[in-house]
Amino acid sequence: MAVFAEMSNISVYVCGHYHSHFCKSELCAIIHFMLLETYKKMFLIRTAEEQIADYYIKNKIMSLVHFYIGQEAIAVGICDALKKDDRVMGNHRSHGHYLAKGSLVCQM
Repeated sequence: MAVFAEMSNISVYVCGHYHSHFCKSELCAIIHFMLLETYKKMFLIRTAEEQIADYYIKNKIMSLVHFYIGQEAIAVGICDALKKDDRVMGNHRSHGHYLAKGSLVCQM
């Protein structure tokens, strides 16, 4: 199924049909919800990484940090395909995977 989104007006192209955010079909509602949840996760990861970068620059983190900025969609896409009890292990740059699996920023 071909799906893409234009986040400015939340329009979706699904299986050859263009659906606007005014579409009332159940399929549109599901896709809009999924896109919005995906965007929220990517935004959370980006925001957390920017805060980590700020702490690192201000010497509040005294170890090496491998930033995940620009790779948010990878973690979200992978983790969305996993089951809730599946586990992910990152070698480095694993903040994104941790957050995409639904863990809390304050426990990171």
